[in-house]
Amino acid sequence: MERKKNIFDYCGMVLMQFGFSVIVMMIFTRIFGEKAKDFSAMFMLGKEGLSIIVLLQFLLLTVLIVMLRFVFFTDCIIKKLAMSFRGAFMMVAVLLLTAVFIITCDWFPIDNIFCWIMFVLCFLISLLGTIGMLSIKEKIENKQLDEALKHYQDKGRNFDE
Repeated sequence: MERKKNIFDYCGMVLMQFGFSVIVMMIFTRIFGEKAKDFSAMFMLGKEGLSIIVLLQFLLLTVLIVMLRFVFFTDCIIKKLAMSFRGAFMMVAVLLLTAVFIITCDWFPIDNIFCWIMFVLCFLISLLGTIGMLSIKEKIENKQLDEALKHYQDKGRNFDE
């Protein structure tokens, strides 16, 4: 049974996801910053870095994504929906939420199809990376649980003897 999460768990999730997104954006800024600084508020500083306002926007987006995760993956709100559907609905919600940020924060021109294609491509790559990391984490946790169960069963057998 998993322990109940508290506010510090959610803050940790926010900081971890924010840190990951900032690292990815630092890489993108270094690669595409100079070319994109004339048409994207996100890259207004060119390859020199990210502005405070963009970092705050990313932090707010991350907080909202963690809140979505709470909504979709705890039984407090959604009780009878299969995990696969919860995951799919959450990804759609995150995609739509990010699109809202792109439009309202002027991260890139909304009429530029190339930017949208790159955004969807980056989103899909991030999604696949997340799924991969979660599956590795699940395998490790399952192995640990199997080992603990085996240890518990062996201990029980030794006690009976």
